Amino acid sequence: AGKLNEADAEAARAELARELVRHRQAFGHSEPAASSSWAGRAIPLVSLLVVGLAVLIYSDVGRPGMPAAPLALMQQNAAADAAERQAAADDFAKALAEVEKRMQENPSDIRGWQVLGPAYLRLGRYDDAVSAFRKVVELGGPTAPAQTALAEALIMAANGGETPEVLPLLESAVLEDPNYVRARFFLAAELTRTRQWDTAVENWRALMSLGDGTEDWYDVARNGLSVALARGEVSPSDPAAAPSGSQPSADAAPSALNDPAQRERIVSMVAGLQARLDDQGGSIEEWTRLVRSYVVLNEPDKARAAYEAAVQAFPDAAQRADLDALAARSGLGGTTQNQ
Repeated sequence: AGKLNEADAEAARAELARELVRHRQAFGHSEPAASSSWAGRAIPLVSLLVVGLAVLIYSDVGRPGMPAAPLALMQQNAAADAAERQAAADDFAKALAEVEKRMQENPSDIRGWQVLGPAYLRLGRYDDAVSAFRKVVELGGPTAPAQTALAEALIMAANGGETPEVLPLLESAVLEDPNYVRARFFLAAELTRTRQWDTAVENWRALMSLGDGTEDWYDVARNGLSVALARGEVSPSDPAAAPSGSQPSADAAPSALNDPAQRERIVSMVAGLQARLDDQGGSIEEWTRLVRSYVVLNEPDKARAAYEAAVQAFPDAAQRADLDALAARSGLGGTTQNQ
């Protein structure tokens, strides 16, 4: 069965074309952005630089309305698709290099840093993302979205280590805009991670007051509040209890799932990773960690959905060797692996 119908595929192609046009327009002029609202442009600016990746995904959905092809033709198509994917990847790398070159020539253009920061995060170039978001704060001021993005990049760059700059950034972001959900979410999570229970409870509750219970992040916030109210209820000598930044620990400590408080904490962290990957994408290692976490949590439907999303994000099977092996061992289905 096709993954897109004809209308959806046409809409996807049209959207990619629009993004390419916007990309040329955005960097075809040297004047700085008139608006100071970084949040309003964050998502479209990110998409300008990931057009190449989007092409990789859309090139893998098949041709809507066409019957199944003979094996020889499928192999021919696979070879052609591989060539197209390589060309798209080359275009992406070229676009990225062009933006980087422009920023060397004009480092005061905030739009370029707004493109590069999220792109570096997606590519796993966390130190470069930190540098880019610092420039966004420097040029555009300490807005809530800019400070939150810098804090998130610092968390990723630290890879579970201590990040003393993060908490002040998030506190400043919340002061700047108390209703900015992303800042409030990361602040509550960081306060929970650093065991500042009372303040964490206040911020989880403040975050939940901004929603109506239907938002994707709401259940995560509720779990976080439960952990903070329980004050962790974990033994400092338990390795699974050690703060681990944004990295979920379900795959590392299955025995911790027997403790309700620890399970809530792990579920919250895994959901946070899921939300970030859905929103910004990530490395194949992060997708593998997400799938493994859902397997350990005994949530096969979520594990399968995460695996399928990872396959779309990384259509090259050579990149997915570990992930595909995990999926096969876990009974998540083998047909997707060979796409």
